[in-house]
Formats: sequence, C-alpha cells, structure tokens
Amino acid sequence: MNYQESTTSMDEDPAISDFKDGTFTPSLTRGSVITYTTDLEDSSVLSTETELDRDYMDTVKRKSAKSLSIPINNSPFYRRRRFWAVCGAFSVILSAIFIPLLFLVIIPNVAQSSVNDSQINFDAINITNPTNDSFIVSMSGTTSGTGPFSATITFNGPVDISYNGAIIGSVELDPIEVSGGKGTLAGEKRLFVIRDKAAFNDFTSKVLSAKEFEWTLQGKASVKTFGMNLNNLKVNKKLTIPGSNNFNTSVLDLKMTENQDKTISLEILTNVYNPSPIGIEIGDMTAQLSYNQTLIATTIAKNVFIGAKANNITLTGVTKAPATEQDRLNMIAVTNSFLTNTPLITSANILSIVPKNGPVDWLNSAVKGFSLSATVGNNPNPLKLISNLDLGEETLKFTTDEPYSPTISSKNVVADYALPFNINFKILEVGQKITIARDNKDIITLESPEVPVISTPNQLSLNISETKLQVLDAGKFSDLLADLATNKESEVVVYGKTTILTNTDILGQALIQGIPFNLTTTFQGFDQFNSDGNPPVVQDLTILSGSSNQLFMGIIVVLTNPSKYSTSVGQVSFDMFYKDKKIGTTVIPDLSVVPGPNPVTVMAILDDPGKNPDTVELFKLFLTGQSATVNIKGNEHSTNITSLIPAFKSINIPSSMPPLKTPFIKSSRIVFDNQTATTNVSTGIVEMTNPFVAPISIYAMNSSFSFNGIELGSLEQNNYNNPIFIPGNTDQTLQFPVKMVLDPVVSFTVLRTLALQNNLDVTVLDSLIALSNVSVPGADPNANPTPEVIQSFDMAKFVTTAMAKIPILSRPLIKAS
Repeated sequence: MNYQESTTSMDEDPAISDFKDGTFTPSLTRGSVITYTTDLEDSSVLSTETELDRDYMDTVKRKSAKSLSIPINNSPFYRRRRFWAVCGAFSVILSAIFIPLLFLVIIPNVAQSSVNDSQINFDAINITNPTNDSFIVSMSGTTSGTGPFSATITFNGPVDISYNGAIIGSVELDPIEVSGGKGTLAGEKRLFVIRDKAAFNDFTSKVLSAKEFEWTLQGKASVKTFGMNLNNLKVNKKLTIPGSNNFNTSVLDLKMTENQDKTISLEILTNVYNPSPIGIEIGDMTAQLSYNQTLIATTIAKNVFIGAKANNITLTGVTKAPATEQDRLNMIAVTNSFLTNTPLITSANILSIVPKNGPVDWLNSAVKGFSLSATVGNNPNPLKLISNLDLGEETLKFTTDEPYSPTISSKNVVADYALPFNINFKILEVGQKITIARDNKDIITLESPEVPVISTPNQLSLNISETKLQVLDAGKFSDLLADLATNKESEVVVYGKTTILTNTDILGQALIQGIPFNLTTTFQGFDQFNSDGNPPVVQDLTILSGSSNQLFMGIIVVLTNPSKYSTSVGQVSFDMFYKDKKIGTTVIPDLSVVPGPNPVTVMAILDDPGKNPDTVELFKLFLTGQSATVNIKGNEHSTNITSLIPAFKSINIPSSMPPLKTPFIKSSRIVFDNQTATTNVSTGIVEMTNPFVAPISIYAMNSSFSFNGIELGSLEQNNYNNPIFIPGNTDQTLQFPVKMVLDPVVSFTVLRTLALQNNLDVTVLDSLIALSNVSVPGADPNANPTPEVIQSFDMAKFVTTAMAKIPILSRPLIKAS
C-alpha cells in the first residue's frame, strides 16, 4: 500500500481505522494519553506518563503499523508540506497586521528619530552684502547619523535660527541628499532675514571673542525614502559652532618707506586666522595699531573679507617720529621683533567698518571696543635678511695646551644683506654669534662682540679680533680640519644671530638684537699646498752636518697656500719617502702659513746615508745635477696638537728635489811648462767650492781632462792620510799633477783646432804634420808655405797663442765627507 501524507485523511486511512473521534484508545489503560494526528513526532504528546507508559505506546504503534504494512515517516518536520502550510497561514495573518503598522507608524517614527539623531557640521557660513535688516549667506556643511537608508530631506520653508533662546533670523536651506548615514548641507546665496535686531546685535558682539557658541535650528522637513513622502517632520537641532575666539593674527611682512616730511609710510601684511566657519564681508576697515600704549599708526584695509581659516589682509598707514623716548623705544622694539622674528604682541583697535552698501549697525556694534592681538615676529617663513656671509681672511692659531680651543681672527668679513625698508639708515656696529655645522652636527661656535663696520645699502664688512673658538664636537672638528688640509674646499652650514647698531632719521640709534641667518657656504682648503696642481717646490738645499748614521740637510721648500686662510700650528714632522721606501724624517720647527707662497725652513734627516742604497742613489742624483721626486707623508706623531693629528696624518705631498745648483768644480785648466814634453806631466789647476754649511774633506780624487771629446790627460789623487779640507761655503784653488796623453795625433789635432779658433794661419803646421807622416783630421797634406812664411814662423809663439784659452772639461770622481 502506498502512503501519501498530503492526500490521506484520518477517516480514510486504514492505519487509523481503529481510532474513534480522532482518538486511539489502547486496550491496556495504565495512564491517560492524548495523541493528535499531525504526524509531528512527539510534538503533540501532552502527558505526565512514566517511562513505562511511553515504552508501551511505542510498542503499540509499531505493532499497528506493522500489521497494516504502513511505513513510518521519520523525515524532519521542516521538510513536510503540512508544516509550511501552517507557516504560510501565519504569514498572511502577520502581514495583514504589520504592513499598515510599518508604513503608518514605524517608518515615520524612524524618519523622525533619524532627523532628531542626525548631526550637522558647518564648514562655511559666508556673509556678504550685509545691511541692517538682512544679508546674503552661503552655507556648506555635512550631516551624519541620518540612518543607513538613502533619503532626500527637504526643508518646508525657512529654518529659524535661535541664539540664547531668541530667534535671530531665518534662512532657507537646500534639500539634503543622504546615503549611508551621511549627506551634504548647502545653501548658496540665500537671504538671511534678521528677525530680532537686539538679539542679533548681542550675537555678533560675542561671536568674535567666543571660543564657541550654540545655535538652534527649528523648522519643518519632508523625507522621501523607499518611494514614500513623509511630511511634517519636526526639525529642532542644537548646534555647537566654533567662534572666532578673538582671531589669531600675525604680521607676515612689513614695508617702510621714508617720506620727505620725515614720516614713514607703512604697508603691513597680516595673517588673520579665523577658527570659526562664519566668514563676513567687512568692506573697508580702519584700525589703530599700538604697542605698550604707543600709537604706531592708524591704518586702513580695503575690501576686507574674513573667511574661515587663514586670511591675508594688507594694512596701510603713516607713522610719525616718536614724541617721547618711551615711544621711540617701543617702536624700536616692534621693529626688532619683526626683523629678528621674535614674537611680540601688539594690538589693533578697530575704529570703523564700512561695507560696500554703507554702514551697518550690527557690524559696528560688533567691533565697537573690539581689539585684535597681533603677533609680530611669528612668521612661519621668516625673512632671510643676510643672504651671504664670507668669513674673510681667517687666521687660526693652535696650541698643544688647548687643542680644541684655537684662536681665530679675521679680516674683511663680508656679509650681503637686504632690509625690507626704504629708509635712510646706516649700520654702525655689528656683533655676531656663529655656529658652524656639517652633516647635521654642530661643530664649533664663534662669538664676537660689536665692532665698527663699513656699510653700504647692501653689504657690510668688518674685522673680527682674536677670540677663542668653542668646539662642540671634537671628532667632527678634527674631520673638518682633515678635509681642509687635503682638499680644495669643504661645504659647511653657517648659522647664528647678528646684532647691529643702526642710525636712522626717524628712530635715531637703534640696537637690533638677534637677526637670524642660516646659510650654506664653502670653506677653502689647503689642498696639501698644491698650487694649480703643482706640488711644493724645494727651493734650496744644503748639508748641515752628518755622521756615518745620519745626514742632516737644511731645505727651503715653498708651500703654496691656495686658500685665503692663515694658520700657525707649531712644530710638525713628516716621514720622507723615496721610491716608496722611508729614507728619513723632515721637521718643520714652526709651521706658519699665509695665503700664497710660503718659503719654509725644513730639516731633513737621512738615515744611514752611507749604507742605505736608496739614500745613496738620491744623494748621487743630487750631486750629479739630476732631480728626484720624494714624498712627504704624515703620521700619528706628526703633531702634538690632538685636534690636528687626523689632518696631518692624511698628508701625502710629492715634492721635486732639484739637483745641486752650484757645482763642486767651478773651473779647471791645464798648465804646460818646459818639462811637460819630457816628463809628460802638466799642472792641473782646479777651483773648487763647498756650497754647503758643513765642511768637506776630500779623501780621493780621480779626474780626466778632455777637449772636444778628446782625452788630454788624467789625475789620480789619494789623500787618505792628508785629506783636503774645504770649510763650508768657501772656495779653494787646488793644483794637481796631470798625466798627459802622449799621442802625436792628439797633440796635433788639439793644436790645429785651437789655432783655427784663434784665427791663426795653420799652413806651416799642416806642412809639419805632413812631414811627421801622421793623419790629423782636417790637415792639408799638400800644404806648401812660402819661404818667407816659414822664415817668419815662431813655433813657441804659435803654440802659446793657440792654447791661451783652451777650454778643458774635467770629469772628477771625488770621495769626500
């Protein structure tokens, strides 16, 4: 049998044919049980039966169903059609009740609640074209808290605005479109009608000084949402709005122009900050500026509109010479505050306001007795009065006792400046406090008192007397000195404050204290004393003394300082290198340099001069007329001044050591006598000089004499037992025996060449050479002198004349000490 739950009724269902009146009566009556045939499992059982009763009933049901072959339906109740039929019936009943309730009661109440709970914030309430009875207002703002649904809120007629319980005016507002709980409030060029002039005057007189005030907006509104129009919703909103709070006024710029009548025209640019969203078209405003009971000027500002936030307003007026000394000092104080950007509070009393449509009572009532506090010297972008600073020709002096407190003095310090005043003035004195920084670190400070200056309208120059530097960062100071020692320049930041004493026609002498400056400038460096890329030059060299272990030399070296700075650092020392090998040490007893070339006395100490091959080679090049390059290098012991150790340690200066300027042998010649032909020995005369400070002892001398490349003779002198002694910086003439070269070709060649150089007739000589059967370059083998020439020829005179000016080249090899 098929069981269909949806179509089988209780009367027709065989499974319940034993039921009567919808009730099944069991044969065993142990308790009362009422069962409803809704097919909902156990949900219809209302019983106080025991566990035994329930077991009994379950057994009866199973047996009945089994005997009738009816399947038991165990599916969940919510999947059965009968359940959903019941739910549908309930839904129809609820809808009939709830929908009218929703549209007639709930939605209007929700809309009114949203209006009540909403928040309004004004960004701008700008008032223009003010009159005694009304003005034009443009409003903008935002709404929030209007609920999650999109809607259009329309105000039904003007909205009344109340202040302190009185309606001060009314204005129409544009519809508000809201979505997601937010909307935009606007009212462009709406007429605001003043309803209560006394209350409105009270409002305007207080809103200028109030930190905040409260408005109440009242009216009717309609809301359109979900296609429905909900009318006659009440608007009653209390709004807290920021007031002007006396404004916040600063002077941004001040221009002065001196007039022929000794008055000064002023042009003052002010920034008036209005924290309130209420802006107002004021028109022409007249105000008195004063400080400390001194009237500075009566000024006027044209076509003024003060809106929300920042407003730039230009005031113009004329000030006269101060009547009292106190007035003069007060005016100097205001000028000082502006130039140094040091805050000072002045006052501006508003005398009158005249809008373009004529005077307005409530505006004049609002500003009557109202005084603005204007801050001078609070400019976020302060004037840069000093545009350039050149510290001039500085002199730095260091000592070992205070390595981080050197003294400094300077000549021709130059500052370029520009004042925003067109008045007759002269700067008399200047004092300054300077801080030098690099890499965002302050390094040193310098403070100099007021000193006289030479000034022009755009520039001033002065000298700084000797004063101590205060080092703030020792490591950075040493790094700066190292950069200056080895580089052409180094960039630094120079900032500080300047005090000037001026003289003006209007204010007399005025001391302006604390004019700030902050500049990036360049310090010139010493560049390792390079001059246009050329290293230092050794100008002179002499031997002072020596031993087998050390040789002491005095050197004059030219250190060219490319900067305009001078310095004095005391004794310094360096290592001397030749071919990258240390050969000795150089010492400068007192290193002081000025701009340009500086001849400096240096003592060079060569180590082991007799055995060190590099030293021997260098000295040989020097004595034999050849230059050589040496390097002067700093080390950690180059100076005893702690702050300068990194600077001198970084020095590596190549220098050219020139050859010996004055040769040992100034001249030499050979003297022949009557015995030379027999002994083959002539006399060599040598004029020697000692260019050094130290004396020279000559132990051995080997030399050859030549003419035109032809060796004439030689000498070998051994003086170990009796050395030749030549004192320092003296000359001596020495005679040595010269062993001549006996070669007829050599003799005739030299004689014939010299005779020709002395314009002698060599015809007889050529004939004699031909008779001697020798070959002499240039001789005429066919020479045939006349008998008269032969008879007049004087051989001795010919030889003497020919060899009178014989130039002899001597190549000495001298061993000396």
